[in-house]
Amino acid sequence: MPFRLFIIALSGLFIASNPGDNKTIIPISELREICAQDLSELLIPENEFLGFIGEDKQRIYMVFDSLHKVEGFDNQYQVFGHSTVFDNRCDFNGILVIENYKALSSDEKSTEYPKRFQLSGTYKLAENPHQRHVGLFEGQFQSHFIQYKDAQVKRGLIDPFRADRNHQYQGTWREYSSEKSKVCNWGELRIPNSGDLDLGLHGFSANPKYQNKGW
Repeated sequence: MPFRLFIIALSGLFIASNPGDNKTIIPISELREICAQDLSELLIPENEFLGFIGEDKQRIYMVFDSLHKVEGFDNQYQVFGHSTVFDNRCDFNGILVIENYKALSSDEKSTEYPKRFQLSGTYKLAENPHQRHVGLFEGQFQSHFIQYKDAQVKRGLIDPFRADRNHQYQGTWREYSSEKSKVCNWGELRIPNSGDLDLGLHGFSANPKYQNKGW
């Protein structure tokens, strides 16, 4: 099956299955209001993702080449991108599903602007089955944003000299031909649950012991 047809089939599977389950119900007015906007550009990080795959913390490069809202489903976004481990690059496509809204203000009932908030949800990213060493990424993600008084939403504040974490993806990767999965996490500036890989206090700093793993 050509990759273009594979993308269409996969997207149809995700889009058809997700709207029918409880996860797509948005009972919170704030979440409805946010999802009514197009967050496509804001869900692509300004800085490159840092990521690892496997318990040995092998470096993986994750890139979102394009991202757009799925027509008819305000809380779903289709992603096209690619992953790279060593010299093996694989194209992928999939769906982000926004499921939860969380105010980050110390007073969640505050009416002061700007408001900082977090959106979280699930993702499934499928690599091109016609390429080498390919599989499925799936898990959960969190992204931070700021809403202004005019309801406009912008990126969350990111300071590389602090332990800020944004666009955090935490989950697994499973090769199509295997039943076993590997931990695979990535994020902007920092990586969720990276263990002893990240020794940095005010920014990411790779542990020298993982130098032979691409760091």
